[in-house]
Amino acid sequence: MIQLIGKVGNNGSKKVVILVLAVLVAIAGISIATAVGEISLSISPDPIKLGSNANIVYTLGENSYVTIDVFKESGEKVRTVLNNVYKYAGTNYQTWDGKDANNVLVPDGNYKIVVTAKDAGGATIGSAEKTVLAARSPGITGVTDDPDPFNPSAGQQWALNYTLTSNAKVTISILKNYVPVRTIASNVTQDAGTYSVTWDGKLGDGSFAADGTYMYQIYAESPLVSSFNSAYRAYVTVEKDPPKVTDFSLSSDLFKIAGSTMSIRYTLSEDAAVTMKVYDSGGNVVKTILENAPKKAGYNSSSWDGKFDNTNYIPEGSYSVVINAVDNSGKSSGDRTVNFKAGFQPTISNLSVAPVVFDPTGPTNNQATVSYTLSNDALVTAQILNGSVPVRTIVDKQQRGSGVNSVIWDGKDDNGNVVADGSYIYQIKAQSAVVDTFCSTAKGTVTVEKGAPKITDLTLSPEPYKLGAAGVLSIRYNLSENAMVSVNVYQGDLLVRKIITAKSQNAGSNGVSWDGKNEANNFVDEGIYTVTVSAVDSTGLTGQVSGTVTAGYLPVISNATHTPEPYDPAQGSATFKFDLSSDANITVTIMNGSLPVRTISEKNVPFGSRTITWDGKDNSGQPVKDGFYTYQIEAVSPMVETFRSIYKGTVTVESGAPAINDIIVAPTVAKVGYQATFRYTLSEPATVSAQILKSETLQVVRDFPSETKTAGGYYSLTWDTRDNGGNLVLTGDYIIKISATDSFGKAGSSELAFQAAVPPQITNVKATPQTIDLSTGQTTTTISYNVSEDSYVTLKVFDANNQVWKTLRSYEKISAGADSVVLNVYENGRLVTGTLKYTIDASSVIGYYKAAQASGAVEVTGELIGPPLPPSEPNNCKQCHAGYPVVHPMNNCFGCHGDNEPLQDCAFCHPTWQTHSDGSVLEKYECEFCHNPTYSYKIPAHGDINVIHTADVSADCEKCHDRNLTVEHPKYADPVTLVPYDCNTCHQSTKETVQQAIYNRQTNCSACHGPTSGHEEMHVTTALDANCTTCHINSLTQEHLNNPKTQTDPVTGQAKSWTCDTCHASTQPAVVGALSTGNRQCAACHREAHNIMFAETVPADIPLYRKTVGDVVYTQWTQPQDASLWAGESWMPDEFLVGGKVVISNRRPDHIGDTVWNFYKTELAAQGWTLASEAPMPGANFFNVTFRKDKHKVMIWFYGGATHNASDQALPAGYRIEVIYK
Repeated sequence: MIQLIGKVGNNGSKKVVILVLAVLVAIAGISIATAVGEISLSISPDPIKLGSNANIVYTLGENSYVTIDVFKESGEKVRTVLNNVYKYAGTNYQTWDGKDANNVLVPDGNYKIVVTAKDAGGATIGSAEKTVLAARSPGITGVTDDPDPFNPSAGQQWALNYTLTSNAKVTISILKNYVPVRTIASNVTQDAGTYSVTWDGKLGDGSFAADGTYMYQIYAESPLVSSFNSAYRAYVTVEKDPPKVTDFSLSSDLFKIAGSTMSIRYTLSEDAAVTMKVYDSGGNVVKTILENAPKKAGYNSSSWDGKFDNTNYIPEGSYSVVINAVDNSGKSSGDRTVNFKAGFQPTISNLSVAPVVFDPTGPTNNQATVSYTLSNDALVTAQILNGSVPVRTIVDKQQRGSGVNSVIWDGKDDNGNVVADGSYIYQIKAQSAVVDTFCSTAKGTVTVEKGAPKITDLTLSPEPYKLGAAGVLSIRYNLSENAMVSVNVYQGDLLVRKIITAKSQNAGSNGVSWDGKNEANNFVDEGIYTVTVSAVDSTGLTGQVSGTVTAGYLPVISNATHTPEPYDPAQGSATFKFDLSSDANITVTIMNGSLPVRTISEKNVPFGSRTITWDGKDNSGQPVKDGFYTYQIEAVSPMVETFRSIYKGTVTVESGAPAINDIIVAPTVAKVGYQATFRYTLSEPATVSAQILKSETLQVVRDFPSETKTAGGYYSLTWDTRDNGGNLVLTGDYIIKISATDSFGKAGSSELAFQAAVPPQITNVKATPQTIDLSTGQTTTTISYNVSEDSYVTLKVFDANNQVWKTLRSYEKISAGADSVVLNVYENGRLVTGTLKYTIDASSVIGYYKAAQASGAVEVTGELIGPPLPPSEPNNCKQCHAGYPVVHPMNNCFGCHGDNEPLQDCAFCHPTWQTHSDGSVLEKYECEFCHNPTYSYKIPAHGDINVIHTADVSADCEKCHDRNLTVEHPKYADPVTLVPYDCNTCHQSTKETVQQAIYNRQTNCSACHGPTSGHEEMHVTTALDANCTTCHINSLTQEHLNNPKTQTDPVTGQAKSWTCDTCHASTQPAVVGALSTGNRQCAACHREAHNIMFAETVPADIPLYRKTVGDVVYTQWTQPQDASLWAGESWMPDEFLVGGKVVISNRRPDHIGDTVWNFYKTELAAQGWTLASEAPMPGANFFNVTFRKDKHKVMIWFYGGATHNASDQALPAGYRIEVIYK
C-alpha cells in the first residue's frame, strides 16, 4: 500500500497538492511531469529478499531535502537510510541493504518505508510511504549422505544430513530421470538448524527401488514468500542385484551386407560395463563391438556396419549378437543372445534380349536369349509374363554365380504351347541364398510375331439394344497382339456409323461403344445391325470379325386412364385410354389380386392415342365378382419382345353387396371367462363390423370395432365373453351378427345363433346336523348346497376307508339355486359309522363346463339301539338271498343291457334259477330295485354313467379338456371317417390298452393315451441344434415350464411364473401365428438370441424342388420369411399374413413348368396333401396352385416375369418358384 500525505505550507505562498503516481510510470520509463509538492514512490523487489539490496525509487515535483526512514510494523524506526539530503526534482534512487542501524539484517516481516521532502526552511512539502514484506531466502548447507551405494534389501538405511540457514518449509524427494519416485518429507516446517532423514530404499508404492543411480533433492522455501527458495541436488546409488539387460533387440533379424547398418538396442537396469560380440554359426567371434564399455542405466544402442575388420564384410550366413553387463560391484548380468541372418542383395545389370522379335515356329530366329550380369552369387528365377500373368518359368531359384549369365526362351508357355503374337515381358529375379527377401528384379520386352492379328471374343451388349435411351451398345473384343483397330456399324451393306478408325490398341481385352446414332447424329430405325472390327498389326497383316445386334425402341405408355369408376358391367363396357410413344403389341390383363381373369390383345398398334374396352367378363365369358381389380396395360416392341412397358391401375367392379358366409364359433358353446373365436368368409373387400346380441330380446351385448379387409377371404375375430361394460356375460342364448359394407356403401350381413355358458360354482355347502349321534335314534342328516347355474350334479358319500358308500345324486339335473338331499346312514340293515366325506361335482347343462369340486364331512357317533329284524315270511329276494346283491360282472355292459337296451327285471338273467320253476318270482323286482342309490356302491345304475366315466385331471388340463370322458370324447371325430366318437369307440375297441382300461375301470387319461396324453409329442420342438441341448430342452412344455437353466430371472433369481396361457393366450403376432399353424420351431417365436439371428426350416412334409445335373444342385432356396412382409400386395392372400411363411427359389432358365408341377403333384400327394385348386394346363409356364392338409395350406407359384402376372415376359434369368405355406 502506498500512502501519500499532503501539507499546506504556513507561509501561504505555496499550495501543495499531494498525488500518488503509479509505480508503473517509473518502471515503464514514461516521462510524466510531476507537480510541485508531489512525490511518487516505488520499492523493488517487492517483497524484499533480505541479504540483497532493495531499490527505493521516488520522484520529486521540486528540489527538496529528502529523508528516508524504515519502520517496523509496530511503528518502531529501524533505520534512517537517507537523512535530509538535498535532491533535485525528478526521479531519484536510493538502496537499502536490509539492515538496521546496527548493521544487522532485520528479522522477516512487514516494513514501512517513508520518504519525506522538505523545503529549505525545513517545512514539509510532501511525503510518501509504502509497506513491503522483507524475508530471507533459506539456504541449504552441510549436506552429507551415507552409505552410498546402499543395499535396502539387506536392511540398510540411507541417511541424509543438511543444515538450514533460516526457517523454511522443506520437501525431500527421490527422483529417477527427474521424475519423483518417493517423497521422504513434504512441506515440513523447520527452523534454522541441522537435520537428518533416512530412506529405506522403497518407492512410493512400497516396492524396493531398482538398482541404479537416483537423484535426491532438498527443497526449502521461505514460510512467508514461496518464491524465496533454494534446492540442493545430488545422487545416491541403490545396489541390490546384478544388472539386467532387457529389450535386447536388433533393428532387423535380416541384415543386408554392404547395404545397411545394424542397430543393436538394449536397456540396462543400472549403470554397467558392457561387452558386445558377434559370433558366427560355428561359435567363433567375428566382431567385438564393445569391450567393457561403461553405459548408463536405461535405453542404450550400438551400431555395426557388418565388417569383421576395417575393410572386409562378413560372408552370408547365420550369426548371433551376445551382450554381457557388469555393474560397479562386479555383478554380471550373464550373456543375452539374439540371432540374425546376413546376406547380400544381388543386383542385376546389362540386361538384354536377342533377337527382340522372333517367330517360335520359324526355321530360324525361333528362340530368344536373355543375358544379364549378377553382382553376387544368387538364386535366379527367369519368367516370361503376358502383362502381369506368368506364362513360362524358364528357371526357378537356381544357383547362379556372379558375373555374366543367360537363359533361352523357345516362345512356349509352361504347357509346351506356342504363345500368341504380342509383346511379352521377360523378368529376371535374383535373391540371396540365405535371405530370400534380399532380391532384385529386372525386366525387358520381347515380341512374338507369327502372323496376322486375331480378333476373338466379340460381344455386343446389351443384346437386344434399346434405341433412344441413355445407354450405349458396348462392343468388346480381344486382340492377339497390338494393332491399329477400326470399328464400323452396317445395316445390310450400308455403312451407318464409323465408331473408330485406325486407333492403336494393345493386345488383350478392348472395347468401344455405339450410341445408336448414324453419321448424321440421328437415332437409327429399328432393325438388325452388323458391327465389324478390323485390326492391322505392325507388319501390315489384317484380321477382321463381325457380329449382329437387334436394335429396337421401348414403347412408353403415358396418360393412361379408365372410365367409368366404379364400373358396373350391367351398364356397358369399361374403357382404357393411353398414349404410345412407338408402335407396339398391346396386351391388357384384368387381374383379381395376382391371378389373371381376362386377357385382351392387339398386334402392331401404331403409336399415338389408343383405346381398348372390357365387357366385365372373365376369359370364360362369365361376369366377374364385385371387388377391386388390377388392370395391366403392356406394350411390347414388335422388333424386340423384351422391350416392354407396363402400366397398372385399379378398376372397381361394383354390382352387389358383400356376402358373409360360413360363420362358425369355437368352442361350440362359448365358455364365459375364456376366449371364443368366430370365423367367417367374406366375398369381397369391405369394412366389417360385428355385434353380439341377446337371442331373446335382440339387445346388443357387445360391439366390435370395424375392420377394413382389403380382400375377400377367410377371417376371424375373438371375443373375451364380456359385454360393452366389460362385464362377463351370463349363461344363455346369443347371436353373432357380422355386417360388411363395401366401398360403395352396399351392405350385407349374416347371423349365427350360439350359446354361452358360465362354469357353475358350488357354494353354501353344509350338512345339518354335521354330527349324527346314533344313540339318540337319529340316522339322517341333510346335505344342502347352492349351484350358480343349471347343472348336472353328482353327490357321493365316502366311508372312513375313503370307499364310495352311497351316491345321493348321480348326474341329476339341478336348477340354479339351492338344493338338498337326505343322507341316511342306516338303510336296509346296513350301517356306516365314523367320518363320512361327501363330494359334490357339477357340470353346466349348457356346455358341460365343470365347477370346482366341493366337499364336506359328517361325523357318525354312538351306537344304534334295537335295529329292526327282517320279516318272517319270504316275500322278497332279500329274505332268501341275505348276501344279495353280490358284485355283478361289470367288464361288459352288454351282459345285462344287450345292445344298449336296459333290461326290465332280474328274470331276464335269472329265468329258472334252481328251485324256481320260472322267473316269475322276480318279475316284480325291476331294475330300479337294485340300481338305486342304496345299492349303487356295488351295482352302478345307468344314471351313474357320467360318474363312472369321470377322470381325475388337473386344473391346467380342464382349461382345454372336460373331466367327463362321455363329454370329452364326442368332441372329436375319426380322422379318416370323420364320424364323431361315441360309446362304441371305446367299448368295441380292439386296442389292448383300451380293453384293459375298461376291464380295470380305469378312467385316467394315461391309461389309453400314454403318460403325457400326447401333449409332449405335440410340443416336441423341431430343428433344435444339438449344441443348444446343453441348456435347452427339446420340448416346449418342459423348456418353458420346467427348465431352471433358461427360465430363471437373472435379476431376482426366481423361476418365471409361466403357464400354458403364457403362449396359448398370447396376443403377440409371432406366437399367434405359430399356434395357429402348429409351428413348433424355436425360430417361429424367437428371431434372435445370443447375438445370432435365427431362421426357420421348411416343414418336412413340404418338399422343395431342386434342379440337378448329376450330383450338382442348381436350384437354391431362401430361408423361410414371414408372409406379412408382403402384406398389401395383391398376390399375397390375407389368410397367410398371420403365421404364413414364404420361401423363394433362384431364377433359372431350365426351370420347366411341367417338371415343377409334376414334382409337386407327386411329392405333396405322397405327404398327404390334397389339391384344392385347378391344376395348370400342360405346357404352362405360369401357374398358382393350392394344396390342403388338415388345417394347413400350401400354395405353389411358378412364374418368369418381373411380377406375379401371367402376361409378363419371362426374364433372361429364367423362372422362379415360390412356396407359401401355413
